[in-house]
Order: sequence, then C-alpha cells, then structure tokens
Amino acid sequence: MLFRSTGYYEGSFANGLRDGEGTYHSPDGYSYAGTWKNGERHGLGATKWPDGEGYHGQWQFGVEHGMGRYYWSVGAKYIGQWSNGSKNGLGTYITQDGQIREGLWKDDLFVGVIPENVEDWKKELKFMKFFFERSTGNSIKPSDS
Repeated sequence: MLFRSTGYYEGSFANGLRDGEGTYHSPDGYSYAGTWKNGERHGLGATKWPDGEGYHGQWQFGVEHGMGRYYWSVGAKYIGQWSNGSKNGLGTYITQDGQIREGLWKDDLFVGVIPENVEDWKKELKFMKFFFERSTGNSIKPSDS
C-alpha cells in the first residue's frame, strides 16, 4: 500500500492495520522489515536509517524490547537486552575503536558489572548472544563478544 506523504508498505493487514509480516519504507530512507501487530512493530524485525544506523532484534508495541543489536554509523554497537526502547539488562557495548563495556544497563546508562556470580553472568550473556544469532540468523563475530 502506498502512502504518498509517508512512504509505502508491503505486507499483510488485519482490520485495516499492518499485521503479520511486512516491510515499511519512508520517504526519508528509513525502513523496517519484520512482524507487525495492530499497526505496530511487534515481534522480530530490523530497522535501517538513512545514516547507516540500525537495530535488529525483538520489538514490543513499536519499541525495542527483548534481545537486540543496535549499530551506529560510526562503528559502535550494542548487543543485549532492551526494555521499552532503552538498553536495560545485560549487554555489551563496543565503541568504534574496539573498547568493550560489558555489564548491566539501566535506561541506556551503564550501571556496572554484577559483582557476585560474575562467571554465571558471563555464561548468561554468552547464551543470550548464541540464542540471538540462532533465532535471527544475525551472525555475531568473535570481536562482538
């Protein structure tokens, strides 16, 4: 369906809303490909912005929520847990020059590593990355861990 001023959508509808699998392209170059529910990005999907940034992962009612990977045009990336559109939970942030910050995030801010059971935490993060790769087909290079 073509929306003249807001872009176009290719995919399924239910009750007049985007629902199921589909791809949206905006006039400014933004795109989202994935699942929809009641007109919102919901489930697994990927975004791309004109500047080269993007997110691939889980969505809940239009925002990043669950396991996901965000990459910035400058080369930095974050892989980990999201809640309500923000980095929340366990995750790894890699700067454009390769510095790694692993630990706990709250509302997009690094809180720190979990002091007790650090080895258990590292196993959990490794499992989350493995699960994300298997469920999305989005390969995680060794430099990403």
